[in-house]
Amino acid sequence: DSAAADLWASRLLEACEHGLVGFVVQASGATGHASRMGGLPRDPVALEDAVVRRLFLAGQVCLWGLDVNNNDVTPGRQEETAGIRVPPALVSAIQAVAAPTITADAAAASSLEASSTPPAIRAHAFAALGKACLRLPKVAKASVAAFVRELSAGHASGSSVTGSAPAIRNNALFALADLCVRYTSLVDAHLPAIAASCADEHPAVRRHAVLLLSQLVQRDFIKWRPVLFHRLAAAMADP
Repeated sequence: DSAAADLWASRLLEACEHGLVGFVVQASGATGHASRMGGLPRDPVALEDAVVRRLFLAGQVCLWGLDVNNNDVTPGRQEETAGIRVPPALVSAIQAVAAPTITADAAAASSLEASSTPPAIRAHAFAALGKACLRLPKVAKASVAAFVRELSAGHASGSSVTGSAPAIRNNALFALADLCVRYTSLVDAHLPAIAASCADEHPAVRRHAVLLLSQLVQRDFIKWRPVLFHRLAAAMADP
């Protein structure tokens, strides 16, 4: 029944939380937390695969029982929806993994050498964070700037911007498009930065930017503006 399914989903999120928190602890180099390693493998390839699987699963479960097309949500409060509860520690772990480097916490940042997060893990972290934002308005409000910042890396001068992997920008773009449907007012101010993705250095990101912006215009979630028209026109004229 529904209650049993919600309980199952909540337990899945707890398992994802345990593994991702363990990864943050392991990657940050923190000591004295052997009990929090989350049963993760030590081999780098196997570790990355394990973290990616947990991020994907967490993101999918966050959508459990959620009407993602409902935009009657107030962005500054915790959404009181029936069903599963997303653990705050899980959200914090996803946010930590989405960052270019990982430290155990802010206090440890000055004493521990930061560990660079693999691009594949960051890309999946942004996808998972975007899905969590659809359920959690407060998290959405706090995360929009991070999504926009990653998008900007694709058209900044040079290509040495940290976190400029195309997969990361692509997932940040999809997350912003979803958020535009659910929390239109949160994303509207960042439309110029989103439209700039039509000139991204990677063709897949450019293509998805054109498709997503066109769909948002057709569904009346965003309005035509000069900057949007010019970006779309230039992208469609690009052979």
